[in-house]
Amino acid sequence: MTGRSFDEFILTLEEDDNFKCTVTNKDGYVINWQQISKAFRETKNYKCEGCTYKLKDMQFSKFIQTHHIDSYNKLNNKRSNLKCLCVKCHSEVDDYHRNQFTSIENQLLLAEFEEYKSRP
Repeated sequence: MTGRSFDEFILTLEEDDNFKCTVTNKDGYVINWQQISKAFRETKNYKCEGCTYKLKDMQFSKFIQTHHIDSYNKLNNKRSNLKCLCVKCHSEVDDYHRNQFTSIENQLLLAEFEEYKSRP
């Protein structure tokens, strides 16, 4: 199983309470969050659901992130609770995210994204 069918399989498991992952890491994300996030972003073709920016080069996939609409429930990985956002839109979702993106690491990521977007 590869490509879209595998992405759909991963996301379908999260829709089923009998099969979804519930084991979390220290940050509260399920241990297979990276796989879920990648599968979700791929089904959205790495296009921001906020500003509609579409990633040009998959090497820079870090600029498109998966956001939990219910930010306080990182265990709810159903598609209805996920949104594909560029780092700029993700940084502006609400006060919690605005605060998260004040870190030096995230400020550098935002600056790198703006520079990347301005490339021809």
